[in-house]
Amino acid sequence: MRITFNKLCTTNIEDAANVIIEAYKMPPWCNVWSIEKAQKSITVSMNNPQDRCFAAFEDDVFVGVLIGRIQIYAEDEFYIMQLAIHPQFSRKGIGSKLLTYCMEQIKSEGITHIELMTAPHDTVFYEKCRFNSSDAINFWKDL
Repeated sequence: MRITFNKLCTTNIEDAANVIIEAYKMPPWCNVWSIEKAQKSITVSMNNPQDRCFAAFEDDVFVGVLIGRIQIYAEDEFYIMQLAIHPQFSRKGIGSKLLTYCMEQIKSEGITHIELMTAPHDTVFYEKCRFNSSDAINFWKDL
């Protein structure tokens, strides 16, 4: 098993969309993404100069995607919007290695802070990756 990482290429948009669809249809999210919505989301990020998109491969099979955005504040930071590993390849350390690859890449751009929002069941994963938690509260409203 050989794990490799790279910047996401346009040739892998469909692969990345399929990973997002498969990963996020699982509990606790239970989100139903259409292939069109997933591909559009990825394409928009790939065309945004502030966004960074990374891919994970196991033996040349596309298995994971990480998409985030450089946010301009007093100190620029990177916000992770999507981190998805195909369920058939989860629990193999690929997610944490993809996260490490992402951090190395954005650190080379001078970014020194990274943030994300996640579901309560994922806190253990991010704590193992040495992320700190905060008391931030997420608000939302249906329109």
